[in-house]
Amino acid sequence: MSNFDFAAAIKQRPGGATQAELIAAYGNPLLDSTPHPTQRGWFTPGPMWTRQNLVEIPTAELPGFPPFGDQQVRTIRLHRLVAPVFRATWAELVARNLHTRLRTYSGAFAPRHMLHDPRRPVSVHAYGAAIDVEAAWNGYGIPHERMGIDREVVEVFERCGWEWGGRWDVSDGMHFQWTDPLPGVRQAAWRDAGPVPITPPAPPPPPTPAGPVYIWAAVRNGDGSVRPGEVVSIPVSADGRLLVQADGRPKIYRVPESRLAEREV
Repeated sequence: MSNFDFAAAIKQRPGGATQAELIAAYGNPLLDSTPHPTQRGWFTPGPMWTRQNLVEIPTAELPGFPPFGDQQVRTIRLHRLVAPVFRATWAELVARNLHTRLRTYSGAFAPRHMLHDPRRPVSVHAYGAAIDVEAAWNGYGIPHERMGIDREVVEVFERCGWEWGGRWDVSDGMHFQWTDPLPGVRQAAWRDAGPVPITPPAPPPPPTPAGPVYIWAAVRNGDGSVRPGEVVSIPVSADGRLLVQADGRPKIYRVPESRLAEREV
């Protein structure tokens, strides 16, 4: 579990309703950008913006990070302001063993316009401020009740301050972005509340003896062995049987109740 200050990060988190809010926080990836030669709606961000804002997180530092389809992922790229939040959120998932419920990673930084349409605004992915998971089960526009993403995973993200696209009118259940709640979106009651502290399990109680402990004055042989039937401070089973060492060999003796003195130990 992370010691990250989510409350402080949430206070500094930008709005996401307008491009101006996103640019004010994350810079403008369209400055000095070039359109992609073959992929409609995609572009190559300006080199200065890229150097100043994008960082890579090795997945070796994200325990149990899921694959991209059937390919292992070595790094993910996010905005430098978002990367620490994602690291801490992932730590919260791992602490609850919820990361194991994510089957696939589906992308983070993606320099493109919304819906791959150059006439639309730039996607939050283009700022490096969003991440997708479980795309195969949570396609764009799928109704909330049919989304195949684990709801406990969603709750951790939302508690940690992420906007979940699964609550939008046109749903995007794979999508989480680091912005304030969007206007008109009905949020969960736990949104921005912070992760619930994990209570460590109570230590197991000490084992209870099978029966009382009896003490009986022993007479030992010269070699240190205990004479049959003579026992000192040995736990007694419910039927009064004791395991003692006699002549170097373990043996079980039954001690007559009339010869035992029960005592607290």
